[in-house]
Amino acid sequence: MNKAAGFFARTANIWRGLLAVFLGLTLIVVFMTQFAFANKLVINSFLGLRSSEPVKTGTAEVAYHYKSDYMEEVNNPTEEEFNRLKEDGKKQAIAEMEGGAILLRNNEVNGEPALPLKKGASISLFGHGSEDPLCKPYSGGPGRWNTTNTFTWTNLYDGLKQSGFNINDTLYNAYAEARASGGYGVAGNYGSGTRKEELSEKSFELFEVSPDFYDQSGIRESYANYDDAAIVCITRTAGENRDCPTGRGNLDAPGFIVEDPSRSYLELTAEEEAMFEEVKADFDKIIVVFNSANIVEAGWLDEYDVDACIYTAGYGQYGTIGLANILCGDANPSGRLVDTWAYDFMSAPAMTNFGNFTYTNASQMLTSANGVTEGLDKTSHYVVYAEGIYVGYKYYETRYEDTILGRGGADSSVGSTTGGDWNYAEEVQFPFGYGLSYTTFSLELLSGSYDEKSVGSEFTFEVKVTNTGDVAGRRSVQLYFQAPYEENGVEKSAIQLVGFEKTGVLQPGGSETVTITVDKYLLASYDYEVADGYILDPGNYYFAVGDSAHDALNHILKAKGATGMVNHD
Repeated sequence: MNKAAGFFARTANIWRGLLAVFLGLTLIVVFMTQFAFANKLVINSFLGLRSSEPVKTGTAEVAYHYKSDYMEEVNNPTEEEFNRLKEDGKKQAIAEMEGGAILLRNNEVNGEPALPLKKGASISLFGHGSEDPLCKPYSGGPGRWNTTNTFTWTNLYDGLKQSGFNINDTLYNAYAEARASGGYGVAGNYGSGTRKEELSEKSFELFEVSPDFYDQSGIRESYANYDDAAIVCITRTAGENRDCPTGRGNLDAPGFIVEDPSRSYLELTAEEEAMFEEVKADFDKIIVVFNSANIVEAGWLDEYDVDACIYTAGYGQYGTIGLANILCGDANPSGRLVDTWAYDFMSAPAMTNFGNFTYTNASQMLTSANGVTEGLDKTSHYVVYAEGIYVGYKYYETRYEDTILGRGGADSSVGSTTGGDWNYAEEVQFPFGYGLSYTTFSLELLSGSYDEKSVGSEFTFEVKVTNTGDVAGRRSVQLYFQAPYEENGVEKSAIQLVGFEKTGVLQPGGSETVTITVDKYLLASYDYEVADGYILDPGNYYFAVGDSAHDALNHILKAKGATGMVNHD
């Protein structure tokens, strides 16, 4: 027994020693692996290894990884190559507008949808953005390419003309003359010119004409010959170090000039309201084009009898041609919203934390002695992010579900824009994922499966899309999911987009089956208190296909046995 005990003791000591060595080696391997990945460029260079191979062709001095299909010599296209590039780029830009523009409203006028307009319709263009639109392309040549060729662009007037529209020249020319004479705006508005100093300081002025503009001789008389429709252009800008000013309060920061501090920058101005009164009095069909880098508060659509509206964002160089094709019916819009359009954007929790905040000790810290010599007006500001996950549709749809299910006092007046109980239909005008078409579609879920052995452990869904209308068109298919939520547990949105696909052009009666795959990790939520990582809570996980985030959530609520759901409108 003593010999046996001694043997087992020695064996135990050996295993303990081996275990210690193994753990030590494991730690070294883990550390070295992380170190190697973090310093892979230095290590590869020292060992003479390459993870990619530069390619040179002809006499080019510049090495590059991906050879252009449009030029044999780097950055030096021939005239033929450049013309081919321009033509293909033009086609792509037009296709992007046709597939990306979002039809938000299309009411019936005299028994027919307001859009598309008839070929050869006679129209009047309103708003300074009709003549001086947002997102003109950069002027000059194509950057550093060695060529005398230059890019061109098509303005809204010419784009509409190419589609056969007859345009009210009297009104259009009056806008052009007003801008040229300083009647509104500045040369260089929205990036169309070179007066950068003025543009910097005036980037948020909206430059709409005053009401007496329409009193000029001949303007109102011109409406009679171009009254098939009034197309009103609403423009807004911002982005790339220029947040939208709130417009509510005294904003002293340079570059945040707002004509009316009592209004939000995303609301209509007094001049725009007067313009709509002008249009409403003289036209039976009113179409609004939102030519804007930002979403706009549009609760006034009913007030001014707007029959149809389209969101286009910026036109770019040839997007106006795509827009014209949509307006005349040569193209069918198929874009979908990537934001929630609220009636009042100030109702979002994120807006509570947004403002013009400055560090109290900025003047002491931001000095030349500390290396700060310029940009003091910008570097002294900060924003607090305290809303968590509840941004955009994740706030509005989660509060909607809590209201339907009677949870957490979500239907209280806190955050309500009306002063009464919170009501989704009174808060959200157009939900995330929303968009109309000139035709109709049906969606049929053919199958749903889960493969635990696949890369990422994937869910796969097949959806059959059928064009049930009489106009060719494309359809996006949006897949959402809901994770189980426990009160006081990890915060989760009531609905979340996890996948989407888009069909090709479907002829009337035509069908296409699209496949959407979802990696399992997309269903996880971050637990910063207990797990300090991503978790999957136990419970039921719901998937839904919907016309929008709100539509998908209504499907899930019905599957859970809820009642009292409402459509967004």
